[in-house]
Amino acid sequence: MNMTQLLALSLSIFLASASFSFALQAAPDQEKYQKDMVNVFDGNFSAAQEVRDDIRAIEEAIDESPGDPSLYYELALIYGSVKNYSKTIEFLKKTIAYSSDDQKLLIALHCILAKQYMWIKDFNKAREAIDKIRGHDPENLFVYTVDTEYFILKKDWVKAAKKLKEAEGACAAENIDCYWDAWNFCLKKVKSKKDIIELFRLGVEENPNSAKAHRAYAAALRGSFETIQEDFPIVMQELQKAYELDPKYVPTMLMIANTHMFLGISSKDKSHFKDALSWFSKARSADPKNLRSLYALGYFYYLTGDNLKAIKKLEYLLKKNPDDEDVTEILAYSYNNQAFHAHYETGKNLSRGLRLIEKAIKLLPYSAVILSTKAELLYKMGKLSEAKKVINQAAVFAPSHPSVKKDIFVIEEALKSRGQ
Repeated sequence: MNMTQLLALSLSIFLASASFSFALQAAPDQEKYQKDMVNVFDGNFSAAQEVRDDIRAIEEAIDESPGDPSLYYELALIYGSVKNYSKTIEFLKKTIAYSSDDQKLLIALHCILAKQYMWIKDFNKAREAIDKIRGHDPENLFVYTVDTEYFILKKDWVKAAKKLKEAEGACAAENIDCYWDAWNFCLKKVKSKKDIIELFRLGVEENPNSAKAHRAYAAALRGSFETIQEDFPIVMQELQKAYELDPKYVPTMLMIANTHMFLGISSKDKSHFKDALSWFSKARSADPKNLRSLYALGYFYYLTGDNLKAIKKLEYLLKKNPDDEDVTEILAYSYNNQAFHAHYETGKNLSRGLRLIEKAIKLLPYSAVILSTKAELLYKMGKLSEAKKVINQAAVFAPSHPSVKKDIFVIEEALKSRGQ
């Protein structure tokens, strides 16, 4: 791995994850490092001999090329994957020590280093790392992100709100929604909903003319599906303010649409679905090339049970972007639901249902729910031996799932009645 590759790897990790534990998406042999790692670094290497061999191989490479920063970084990746922060920090610091001639690389590495200190709540060391970034490039966008997360983890909501305002100013030309990124970070790292609401309330107070601040505050207020009817008026108040401040911002329109959708599902009042569809239409008109609005519409049809319309939208999107995991998952379950409700439950055209479920399995081969539907279709078609094989596959992935357990019982009883 050369210096350019190392820089790209560092930036991709920083941008892609709020936690270094997700860094394995960029490491070699990803799946191998995810297996049997619980006891690896407490001295029980027998649980992951291959990982031990990899570490030794890298250490031998370091003996031959002690000045190669990419080797230290690979060790940091491995230790980071099991959240061994002290070792991760050790090898990140060594990576930095041998990367002193590349300012962009240093900024990315110090960002990652600051995050490691933040995870172990060593805020003094985290502050030092952040200040070093500022010394290299005070206007770097990464600095604002890490700085905001620093104050969030310290629960200093006032300073975090101020940093969010600074971040929005710095990110304006890049079309980055720093408030939304911060809200997602809070969902992972802040346990108290009241604290999250307080942060974004202060965010709106600090930056009242920011549409993105109002949208994030609405997201904090919206709470759970169970409370949507109670939360709806105040959430819509903030969303309407966000829309007034920036009537062309598609994410706000989509959030308004989704809020109406969730209210309709929760209250069982389908009149709200018309409002949702109206806002989806506005979003599509505002930016016809924005595929996320089309995904949101497909998701709407999926949640409201119109699986055929969901399939039509999502199949189009998957052709546009075959690697989109969100589209892949929802399309698979749309196939599954259509196969179950339109074919298994009605008993009509079971072969068509089976073809749909095969499409679903191709997208999500390890879903116990989808495999269970296939087993049920085979059972209803009288193909009990095939059904038994499929439900046993499902049991490997989710042995305790109620549908799987029920299907196993029903299929085995049917086989017994046939004397099989």
